This record gives sequence, structure tokens and C-alpha cells, in this order.
Amino acid sequence: MRCLHLVAIALSCVVVVLVGLPLSSDAQLDPLFYKDTCPKLHYILYKVLYKASKSDPRILASLVRLHFHDCFVQGCDASILLNSTATIVSEQQALPNNNSIRGLDVVNQIKTEVENVCPSVVSCADILALAAQVSSVLAYGPYWKVPLGRRDSLTANQTLANQNLPPPFFTLPQLKASFATQGLNTTDLVALSGAHTFGRARCGTFVSRLYNFNGTGKADPTLDTNYLQQLRKICPNSGPGTNLTNLDPTTPDKFDNNYYSNLKVQKGLLQSDQELFSTPGADTISIVNKFSTDQNAFFDNFKASMIKMGNIGVLTGKKGEIRKHCNFVNKKSVELDIASVASQQSSEEGLLFCAHNDQILFFYATQLRKKHVFRTQNGKMSSLSVSIMKVVALWCVVVVVGALPISDAQLDPSFYKNSCPKVHSIVRGVLRNVSKSDPRILASLIRLHFHDCFVQGCDASILLNDTATIVSEQSAAPNNNSIRGLDVVNRIKTAVENACPGIVSCADILALAAEISSVLAHGPDWKVPLGRKDSLTANQTLANQNLPGPSFTLDQLKTAFANQGLNTTDLVALSGAHTIGRSQCQFFVSRLYNFNSTGNPDPTLNTTLLQSLQAICPNGGPGTTLANLDFTTPDTFDSNYYSNLQLENGLLQSDQELFSTSGADTIAIVNSFSNNQTLFYENFKASMIKMGNIGVLTGSQGEIRTQCNFVNGNSSGLATSTTKESSEDGLISSI
Repeated sequence: MRCLHLVAIALSCVVVVLVGLPLSSDAQLDPLFYKDTCPKLHYILYKVLYKASKSDPRILASLVRLHFHDCFVQGCDASILLNSTATIVSEQQALPNNNSIRGLDVVNQIKTEVENVCPSVVSCADILALAAQVSSVLAYGPYWKVPLGRRDSLTANQTLANQNLPPPFFTLPQLKASFATQGLNTTDLVALSGAHTFGRARCGTFVSRLYNFNGTGKADPTLDTNYLQQLRKICPNSGPGTNLTNLDPTTPDKFDNNYYSNLKVQKGLLQSDQELFSTPGADTISIVNKFSTDQNAFFDNFKASMIKMGNIGVLTGKKGEIRKHCNFVNKKSVELDIASVASQQSSEEGLLFCAHNDQILFFYATQLRKKHVFRTQNGKMSSLSVSIMKVVALWCVVVVVGALPISDAQLDPSFYKNSCPKVHSIVRGVLRNVSKSDPRILASLIRLHFHDCFVQGCDASILLNDTATIVSEQSAAPNNNSIRGLDVVNRIKTAVENACPGIVSCADILALAAEISSVLAHGPDWKVPLGRKDSLTANQTLANQNLPGPSFTLDQLKTAFANQGLNTTDLVALSGAHTIGRSQCQFFVSRLYNFNSTGNPDPTLNTTLLQSLQAICPNGGPGTTLANLDFTTPDTFDSNYYSNLQLENGLLQSDQELFSTSGADTIAIVNSFSNNQTLFYENFKASMIKMGNIGVLTGSQGEIRTQCNFVNGNSSGLATSTTKESSEDGLISSI
């Protein structure tokens, strides 16, 4: 019977996989399409867009909008990128695009870098789809797996661009008709319109609402009067119409659900936005209300609608081509000096298409489930695909079984769905604010979760201060004058208690803070199993014993992790958290001058890095100076940690041991994670969930502390007691 149950699970996983495939006619898109042919594609896009957004934060919204404008005109085929030639009339001069669209040059920059690594492999259409997703992530919105494998068109259609792109003054029936033409329903309309939660619009796209709505000589009656006065100051009557204003006046650069809250108080900037809520009796009103009160519902529907839209009219197989330069079909690319040809883009961020920009959280957002799409040949499943399906079925069983808590704990990501539905947004809000003034806090909070879980389980014992009956773990050697973030956890706890008193444990706050810190550092997102209770005790002795030190050998590291039920892959994946953060000189200075008492530096330390570190950490110095754990991208959660190890640029001995221990089985894992960031992310998430289940207390075990630094009997009157945290970002354990 148990075998039959597992088979049923496997079959259900296969059904989920097949149902998740794109629904267009013959398009077989696959998030893993470039896994072998261009494995670093996502990293290349991320690198270019991250840099571009630093100098031009508006570019993220512009690139999401560019994907919309492409898909609504003869499908998602990069036709919008084609410049005018003797045979092509560019869509860039269509009314909704002319002097309005932005980001074309950034797309060309991405294409150039992709071509340098993977020549003639990746289509411009896929670059647009991925750029929308990455832009969303960088703007802290939802994340989704982008189905890939599109080909580029050989034509453009300016007439269709003028016809298909809905303008900002459309009524609700006109919007519905426009979206229905693309195979998108009312929920898609409302969800995709939520992309107007960030970005800008020019006055010319809404000024008639301020002075002469529908030729009445009056303002739009569905526009809040105070908001109207603000907009009139920005957009004077008969002005040039080129001034920019925020689409979302509350959180203009954050992808959240405030767009819908704005509509409910008549603060939609564009008529096409406000129509969703102010049209009497409209079926969109209930959807706006739902998304306004449930951000997760909005994110989930937005992701689904983006995938659905991204599959409109795609070219696959032998249709179209893979352009070498995005602005010209390949024959023209050869004939023209394409490097010097500029695209028809605007320096403004006008907005004429009402379904606009969006962002994707990391992170954070989520569900990077693995390896579950099958390519077909001539409409038939290949023998390889059948084999992969079998592997997927078995893999699904492994995931289902492996995801079950190791102990008897029944943790659940939706544990607080009813009792504290905004806990995730509360934690995220505090961390976003704190990280602006202290970007190191993200690494510190991930480390704090590690240090908690490795000592009598993930029970928030590390947060307990000394009392008459408790000897705090904060004074243990791996923590003393080293751990950071305790006061931030207290701040989170206070905010959570104000919203949901006596509901959320400090142990769950630590787990959530680690996940959200990863997301805010542009790393992976995962659904955190919740429902932990807080311990009534601490164990300083166990903290000194269990936390692996930065000078551990590989054998010592493996033993320390095995004692927690974690394997070698978990060790390598979790060590990747050292892709962000800092370490004090004292924790690696022996590698610079007297490794293993030899009087010489560690021979596995790159000589150039050695000289740089010796300049930062002089022999006999105080040892408190900080150095980046990852010298290439110190504040970005990426796979460069593993690339550093390959070049002998690991800062800590415990890091470099993973790659430089002769014949070690960790070397192959380091190589895999270095070459495939998605693979690293997947394993990191799985290992974090696994670690987060170590020794948890649930049910009647433990308690929900009122204040994280004291068990409840000692909480009274001690709210101002300080915890023993360091102002430095020291790092004395290997995790």
C-alpha cells in the first residue's frame, strides 16, 4: 500500500509538471532550455541589469514594460527591437512606443555579453522575457521561472502596434477586449495592471484627467481631490506634458500591492488603472479588493499571468531565427555597422501601454522547483523525454519524502496564514529599512539562524540573555563579540507583537529573517516552514562544542555537519552563504603569516589576495579590521563564492578546504555550483529548509516568548536590557 501511495505521488507530480507546460499551440518552452548551451545566461542578465539599475533605477520598470509591448504585437518575438530598414517599418515609431519606450540599449548590452559567452544561442525574445523577470526581482517583487526557447521574428508590425497596445485612457470594456484578444482574462488584466506599482508616467498620458476629463472641462470625478491638487502642481494645464510622476505615490520604487490600495482611495494615476475599481458593478472590484488585502494572492496571480502572457504567439523550432544583433534580422546585421546604430528609444519614461512594469522577489518569490519540463520532437515525446519523465517522477517522490520534517515536527509555510497573515511583510519591512543603513545586517542575520540551529536545534536559544538560571550562548567563544543582529530581531519581534500578540515565535522570526535577508541580497527565495516554538533554556557548552570554527579542516567540517544530520552537499551549499558579509582579520590572520605554525602563509591562498589581505591585516595588528568574504561581489548573494575557491581566493581556511583538499568529493560540487548558479540556489534552499528543521520544538513543547531575550517568566520589566552583540561583523564559525 505504501508503494502504491508513493507511485500516486510520483504520478501527481508528473501531472503537475505537464499541466505547468505552456499552453500555446506548438511551443515547447522550458525554464531549463539553456541549461547546457548557456548555463550562465541568468547571471549575465543579472550582472548587467544590477549595474544599469544603480545609475538608472527607472530602467527596471522600463524593461518590464518593454516585454509587455513586445508580446502584445504579433507575440513575444522581439519584433519591438527591430529598427527600420528598407524592408521593415519599426514598431518603435508606433504611437504607443514613439518617444516613450526605454531600455533598448540595455537589451543590446545584454545581447553583446551573452553573445560573447554563448554565440548564436540565446534569442532576443528570451532576453526580453528574462530581463522582465530579473528587473522584477531587483525591484523586490515576485519571482517566477521563465519558460525559455523562443525564437526571434523576421518582421515587425507597426500597424498592429498601434492597434493592439491599450492606451492609458481606455475604459474597462475596452481594456477587457484588448486583453481578451491576446487570450488573457479579467484576472490577468487586474494582475498585470499591478505592474504599475512602480515606475513613472509622463504628464501627457493623464493630464486630461486633471483639467478636461472626457471633454467636460472638469477633472475626473474618480480622482481623489488632494491627489488632484498634487498632480496639477507637477502637470500644469497646457504644459509640455513631459514631466514625470510616480505611478504609485505611496511606495513608488517597490513592487508591492499598494497599487490596489491606491485604487480603493481613488489614487490611480491613469484612467485605465482607476477604471478597475471605479467602474460601477465591475467584476474587477472584488479582485482589486482581494489583491489589496492579500499580497501573496497578487504575487501568485501576477506570476501566473506573466508566464501566460510570455507564451503569446511565440516562435519555436525552425520558425524565426536567433538574431546576432537584436535590432536587425541576421542578413541586415552583416550588411550594417550595427554597433553604431542607435535604437529609437526615449530618454523619458512615458507610459502609453497600461499594463506596465513589475518586479520579482527573490527572491524571493519563489518555487524554483526543479527539472520538470519535457521537450518534444514533431509533437511526440522523445525517448529521452520519457526517461526524464521517469526521473522526474522519482525525483518528485524524493522531494516529497525529503521535504518531510526529520523530527516529529509538523512545520508548515502557511502556519500563520490566519493567525498572523502579515508576518512575512512585517519582517521584510523592518529588514528593508535596516539594510539601507547597514547592508551588512543581511549576512549577520543569516549567520544568526545558523548559530541558533547548530545548538540544541532551531529554537531561538541563541537569543536568550544571561539570567540567574540561564548561561547565555551569546558568551560562547564562537559568538562572543561576534554575532550581530540581536537588536534587529528584537525590533522585528516588537512589530510582530503589535500586530499579532503572543502568536509568532522568535525561532520562526530567525528563520524568516534568514530567508528575507537572502532575498534582499538578491539571492534565492524559499517557502519557510513555520510553527516552531521557543526554548526555555540555552546551552553555552553546546555552542562551544557544535559550531565549526574558521580553521576547521574538511574532515572536521564534515563531522560537525553530520552531527546535525547534514550531508556533504549541505556543507558545500550552506557554506555558500559566505558569498556576502565580512570577517574580522583575527579569524584568518594565521593564514597570512603563520599557517599551521609553519611561519609561512597558507599555500592554498592566492598570492595576489594574500598581499591584499596582508595590507588590510598587518601581523600583530588588533585583528578587528573587516574584510569582505567575497571580494568580487561582496554584497550580492551569487555563486561567485565558488568561483573564488577555484582561484584560491577563499577568505577562511574552512572555505578553501572545500576545493583545495586533495581528492575531496566537495571539489566536484564546488565546480558544479560555480558553473550553475541556479543549481547552487536550489541546493542552498533545500539545505536551509533541512537545517531549519533541526531539533525544532512544536505543539506543547517550549513557548512563544513575549520578548526574545528572556523566557516569559523573566520578560517583565526587562524590555530595555541589552544583548551581547558586537558592532563588528566578526565571523568565528565556519558558517
